[in-house]
Amino acid sequence: MTSDLEERVLGVRCVRWNPIRADEHGGLAPVSNFGDLLGPMIARRIVELERVRLTPSKSRRALTVGSVMHFAAAGDVVWGSGVNGKIATQPLPPSLDVRAVRGPLTRAVLTARGIQAPEVFGDPALLLARLWPDLERLTTSKNRSILVVPNLNESDRFPPEATRSPIGAPREIIADIASSEFVTGTSLHALVVADALGVPSRPIAPESESVFKYLDYYAGTGRPDVVFARTIDEARSLGPIQPPDVDLDLLLDTFPIDLWTGSASPVPVGHPTYLAMREDAAAQRDRLREGLAGGSAPETDAALGRLEMLSLRNPPLDGLTSEELAATGLQRTQDDRPFEEPLLSVVIPAHNVLPWLGETLESVLSQQVDLEVIVVDDHSTDGTQEVIRRIAADDPRVRFVDSVTRGGGTARNVGADHARGRYLAFCDGDDLVAPDAYRKLVDSLERSGSDIAFGDYVKFSPTRTWSPTANWAAYREDRQGIRLTDEPSLLNGRPCWNKVFRRSFWNGISARFPDVPRSNDIVPMVMSYLAADSIDVLPDVVYLYRERPGSSSMTARAESAASLLSYLTQELACARMIAAAGSPELSEVYATLILDRDGWVHLTRYLRSPQRDETRDDEIAMLVRQLLDTVAADRTLLRARAKRAVFDLVHLGKMELAAAVAILFSGDESSSSRRLASWQRIVDGPAVDGVDLLADAFFASRLTDAIAREVVQGSATDDDAVIGLVRSIPPGRRSLLQPVPEVADALEASETSIRRELTESRRRDAELVVLESGGSITLTLRSDGDASDVPALFDESTGLVVALRPVREGAGRADDRPIVRGRISAGRVPPARALRPVLLNRENGRVMSIRFAARTPEYSPFDRFLLHFDDRGVLIERRATWLVRAARRGARAARRRLPFSAR
Repeated sequence: MTSDLEERVLGVRCVRWNPIRADEHGGLAPVSNFGDLLGPMIARRIVELERVRLTPSKSRRALTVGSVMHFAAAGDVVWGSGVNGKIATQPLPPSLDVRAVRGPLTRAVLTARGIQAPEVFGDPALLLARLWPDLERLTTSKNRSILVVPNLNESDRFPPEATRSPIGAPREIIADIASSEFVTGTSLHALVVADALGVPSRPIAPESESVFKYLDYYAGTGRPDVVFARTIDEARSLGPIQPPDVDLDLLLDTFPIDLWTGSASPVPVGHPTYLAMREDAAAQRDRLREGLAGGSAPETDAALGRLEMLSLRNPPLDGLTSEELAATGLQRTQDDRPFEEPLLSVVIPAHNVLPWLGETLESVLSQQVDLEVIVVDDHSTDGTQEVIRRIAADDPRVRFVDSVTRGGGTARNVGADHARGRYLAFCDGDDLVAPDAYRKLVDSLERSGSDIAFGDYVKFSPTRTWSPTANWAAYREDRQGIRLTDEPSLLNGRPCWNKVFRRSFWNGISARFPDVPRSNDIVPMVMSYLAADSIDVLPDVVYLYRERPGSSSMTARAESAASLLSYLTQELACARMIAAAGSPELSEVYATLILDRDGWVHLTRYLRSPQRDETRDDEIAMLVRQLLDTVAADRTLLRARAKRAVFDLVHLGKMELAAAVAILFSGDESSSSRRLASWQRIVDGPAVDGVDLLADAFFASRLTDAIAREVVQGSATDDDAVIGLVRSIPPGRRSLLQPVPEVADALEASETSIRRELTESRRRDAELVVLESGGSITLTLRSDGDASDVPALFDESTGLVVALRPVREGAGRADDRPIVRGRISAGRVPPARALRPVLLNRENGRVMSIRFAARTPEYSPFDRFLLHFDDRGVLIERRATWLVRAARRGARAARRRLPFSAR
């Protein structure tokens, strides 16, 4: 499929210029300038050679060979294209995805206009010999000594006998160039093809075309001092220029194969601001003036003049923040929207939210309030912009803005700068606004005159919906005209999207969203909470936050060191504002937010991550230390011992040990190997870090539980780790192993002996399936054991084993596995001992742990046993008869009734 400006290549639209014009016979035909046809041809060849599975992009286009930048649209991918004088009167979209450009002049123009472009130079036609090796064969047979190929607009400039028209089939013209001894003329692509095939060449200065694109190409191939000939004879006299110096491997590596494979687009390194790019562009122009000084003076002066003009013309005003406009002295043109100023402005930053944006906009536009919607696209690459433009074309309330500086924070700021409403709201491009939510929030502000109106929210995913605020006092009732100190729990929620702000208040406090990888709204939100003289709170759900699947959302990227550092930096700024407020109530709520909620979640999510960047640990520890010291929170008040340990360890800079605790006691269940490695780290702590966590009963008991679980549920693949762990327990801590019979003697036993005990225990795979209690205890076990195996009770503190009398009735098989039963009367059970069910081999005395899979028996006050349930199953304790217990209770009651002096 072709058009004047596009050719579909294996499903992807490639921009190229080939308009239909009248030919010399009066008919209509495509121009077919061979250089303009090379881009699609080269793209097809690369994709075919890659042999990829095609999933072509439906929304993005590729700009490759030629000066076609003036055809660029938002989100297009640029690979090797360049600019020339044709963009003098039109802007370039700041969201171009630039992978490579023809040369440094193009890069300088793009940078000046806020478009990030890498230092990857070269016209893709330079790859011809690599992509079609057979072309080298054509260069061995020379049919002419000189070939002159003019620019399309200079076809009558040179003698016909020496001229080869640039119009025609590309392969035929390439073959003519290959078979020539020397190439000259004003067709840039004839000169590029000559370079690609190693044919000597010399450019002739064009008369009808700006020299800008020629110098751009030559500077990008290491020849900024190129001297142009004026005539064919002068070209012969000067002889060929030096061969190109270009990294073809790098050029080929940057080919946008993702447009054909459906894979993610590469993220540019660094996100410079518009101001930084503008400054860099000026430095680039200075370097180009020096580099081009050795070439032909008229051509150099003309190219530099056009470079200056193109760099300063048509700055991207709409996509700049007010700060960027002020810093550059620029001024945005008057807003020409046709309707009156609305009551509410809704700002929606959008970045690659194509699957959800339509639904989001529908939820916003259906609100029963006079509003405008400003959708600010943050360099989307998935077709998001097409959705915005289509909806904006149908609904005058929607305005599209193409942000220049990357980042969601800047996108929100740009949108707020465009806002004209009395009130201001923010919405993310993948979420939903509840029906009638904005009317309720705006009506509340209209009645109260408050600065901010809060509403409740829920979160949802493809599988569930939940309320993060279910236990928050803030949303229990409708309240108007309060301050933050009246309801400090409002601090618990710091997103910007469940609120409406009075715009004069928002502008008055100069609240701005920073461009940071994570948590870019907590600082402006805390600032606004503290600054507000009056706040309304509605218990109604006004916002539905979408937890997106996959790795594209910000939430999914939260495990990185950059995200945690961003969060900590922003949180530290919040902590300083809270401390400056001088409110004990706010400080208390905020400390809990750090230690028990947001801070804990962010920190442990990073510490647990397999991709944790240990080189950033010192930075993280320093920021956590500053945050905790600023908060001045009493960590000893944390009831969760693991939470307190993590913060204490990070405060001390013991990041490895903190990570081990986080892996074991936060987030989702880790693999067996990670758990064992983490426990090993804790056991080794005193020697490595000087921190002995096992001195704490909490960690000591959890280690015993972990060993017991690995013994019963683990696999042989982890046995080396289990054996290494139990044998490294300090001798003074042997009591940690005593409750697990297979490893109770591990400090003296050999590795072979321990491995044998583990193997025998797992071979039986015993589990307790029925527990009967009363005057006696009856245990029913399902096991693949030996005939001499019987149920038993094990005293974890002494190693004492109490065998149960085998019970034949009820024995047999269940689920095709043997059943063994045993019973023991209360009188035969030692008193005041907590005993755990085990499997005992009566022949060799081996004691083996079992899994608990029984239902809890109903309680009866006449039972002779107390049952204590824990993570490992059940502990059984004999108790006195009910008559003895009743007598004891009566004696205690009588004693309480005596006068104090008689006690």
